Amino acid sequence: MSTAASLITFDDFLQIPDTEGEKLELVEGEVVRMPPPVPEHSDIALRIQRFLTERIGWSRVRPDGTGYRIGESCLIPDVSVQWENQRRDQTAFLGAPMIAVEILSPREEIDSKITIYLRGGALEVWVVNPKLRTLVIYTSETRIEVTGEYRSEAIGQKVAVADIFG
Repeated sequence: MSTAASLITFDDFLQIPDTEGEKLELVEGEVVRMPPPVPEHSDIALRIQRFLTERIGWSRVRPDGTGYRIGESCLIPDVSVQWENQRRDQTAFLGAPMIAVEILSPREEIDSKITIYLRGGALEVWVVNPKLRTLVIYTSETRIEVTGEYRSEAIGQKVAVADIFG
């Protein structure tokens, strides 16, 4: 992960040209460049997307590439569940998703993103660590290390670690 040297606004962020194979996020005014995901990362994202779609329907489950403007940040979770009737403009959904799923990449700094999502109104942030094969759920009130199953209050469904890692 590399970041820009100076802070920029969301409007400045929109002026950055697209770079093939690189995902850009704006995290508290800093541009964060992420390399393309490795196959295992993509496999996990697809399993989570399929899991969520099978339980709550496809209309609110978003794949990687969907941006959420939260204040002056623009975050792109690996998978997300948008709020029913979530507002959006031409560039991004406005506010945090109901659920943000972040699959860790090497050297990815996640703490700031968790804070932004939760302060922005997300009910849950799911952090998946492929290397350790762990799932940690963050809410505004707690941090839960899932070892077997977790009942998501946001979607009213049980999520098992096996659902994520196959």
